[in-house]
Amino acid sequence: TRSVHPAEFAGLLFTLISIYLLAGTHRIFYFKTILVTLFLLLIFQFAEQINRISRKEMIVYNSPGNTVVHLISGKRNYVVSESVIDNHEHESEIVKNTVSRLHLEEPRYITSEERFSDDCIFLRKGMLVFEGKHLLFGSTTQNLPENLRPDMVINPGSVENNSKISQSTAKIIWNKKFTPRNIPDQEQIYQVTKQGAFRKKW
Repeated sequence: TRSVHPAEFAGLLFTLISIYLLAGTHRIFYFKTILVTLFLLLIFQFAEQINRISRKEMIVYNSPGNTVVHLISGKRNYVVSESVIDNHEHESEIVKNTVSRLHLEEPRYITSEERFSDDCIFLRKGMLVFEGKHLLFGSTTQNLPENLRPDMVINPGSVENNSKISQSTAKIIWNKKFTPRNIPDQEQIYQVTKQGAFRKKW
């Protein structure tokens, strides 16, 4: 079932109130004010719809037991995780809350070691391309090509991989409880267990 968005409810309520006021007055001032207000409300709703359609976002949830990445393109969305998410797990509830709040379609669930591709996403054994952004999962970094410059890496893995990735990656996202070592620029690390879910829009 489709939930009613607050802006839609407000628009309907305002329209009913406007009709009531117009029924009880013949003043042109009120009529013009109501028309202008309704026009501005329609513009707001139109801009909100455009924002939903053009939304591109990545969320890495605070879930140390299972890395969960939510990829959003318009109303389409994908959930990529290290292991399968059970419908009754905490991670499932977090995803459902995001889907409901942003009025998204039902997500496509994929594990990071799968092979999957469509016009939005390409995934192959932990190497992910989504709407122009390159993302790597930890185990993939062991065979990182020298010419690849990922935008984000999640849980690089060994100390050797940390040092290698830190020279080529814009952001390292860490969802474990301990802090990775051997990365010269500690500001490069975003630790979701301490800082909350990582979100990136573009």
